[in-house]
Amino acid sequence: MDKTKRPTGAFIGMIAFSAVLYVVMTYLQKNMLVSNYIPTYLEMEQGAAQGKIMYWIMWIFGDMTEANFFKSYIAGIGLIAGSIVAHYLNKRNSKYQGISIAYGSGLWPWVLCASTVSLILSNLIYGWNLANGGWFPTFVVFVSVPAATILVYGGNLKNLLTGAIAAVIVCVPLSRMFMVHICGNIGIPGVAGSVFGMWAGAIICFEIYKLLPWMHLPEVTPPVENEPKKEYKHIHPSAFYVKRILADFSEPVFAGNEIASICMLIGLFISWVLCPELPVYGSGILPTLLMAEFITGAISMYVYWDHWMERAWFPSFPSMVSVAPGIALFYGGSIPIAILAAIFGGIICPAMTDFVLQRLPKHWPAVIGTTFSMTVGTVVVGMFVICTKGIIPGL
Repeated sequence: MDKTKRPTGAFIGMIAFSAVLYVVMTYLQKNMLVSNYIPTYLEMEQGAAQGKIMYWIMWIFGDMTEANFFKSYIAGIGLIAGSIVAHYLNKRNSKYQGISIAYGSGLWPWVLCASTVSLILSNLIYGWNLANGGWFPTFVVFVSVPAATILVYGGNLKNLLTGAIAAVIVCVPLSRMFMVHICGNIGIPGVAGSVFGMWAGAIICFEIYKLLPWMHLPEVTPPVENEPKKEYKHIHPSAFYVKRILADFSEPVFAGNEIASICMLIGLFISWVLCPELPVYGSGILPTLLMAEFITGAISMYVYWDHWMERAWFPSFPSMVSVAPGIALFYGGSIPIAILAAIFGGIICPAMTDFVLQRLPKHWPAVIGTTFSMTVGTVVVGMFVICTKGIIPGL
């Protein structure tokens, strides 16, 4: 096992950065940001429910960042723009490309197209529920089966359409059912339900693929991390530590690239400055949410550092888009609960994901393991918070 020294200084710096970010954003939100220059979340939702085309487009771009709990169309535009830049630099093998987008597969355009087609279909089929005061997790298709189908089976039109349609038919209803009938009844965050639909739906879809005559697993060797990038993390561990945490923000959309993540975060901050009542469903807890996400990302990378050193990839991101933000949102931005969720999620989710990934059938995608750990992690930490409320001070 590679024993490259853990970047303790970078870890402490990231925790400090998370705290400073929270303090500064909270101060600005309370004292400076007083006007909404663009539509609020509620206005966007109402406009989309009424079928107004511009609001519907905003809603779809917002769906692209809903896995991160941002729900900001400007952040969504930033994510796409940053991903295009990262893909361009990757194709040119530029030294500025950062961590290879889409795991160096070269399939990012197919991944994006499959996910976007499925997202549009999802909103066309289920979006009308907004008009009746309902809400469906239309975003789940953007971060699950369509992209996984391309990465496992390859990039072509048949695989694109198969994955896009299958996700809409299977994943969205499963997520909605679990959220309403399970999460709502036992009092745990809805994210456990949305990610349930992702892994359970993926199992169903990929088992059906075995019966479809046009779906064939390619006889190719997965892309291997090239030597310069492999050595970078050993030569510059602190820089890699920070870059990888940033890349994890775009890991849910199968980009896993710091340029894509930074552009998404820039878009998020722009939307927050222009309208504090837009991000995170207009809840006003973006400072707490970001703090929890950075903390859990820092903990995941630090605790499982040796795994990152000996492998090309390790699932350090699951808590960043499930346990930490989901529980922080569910409990109204409570700082003690957000920090508790960030710590527990950062420790539990990567290990659980890795355990499951080592045992998946060959034709099942990794998203099954990552989202399964998100479901279990959210349920475990959520139930712990419920059981300890009133016992542990601050909970």
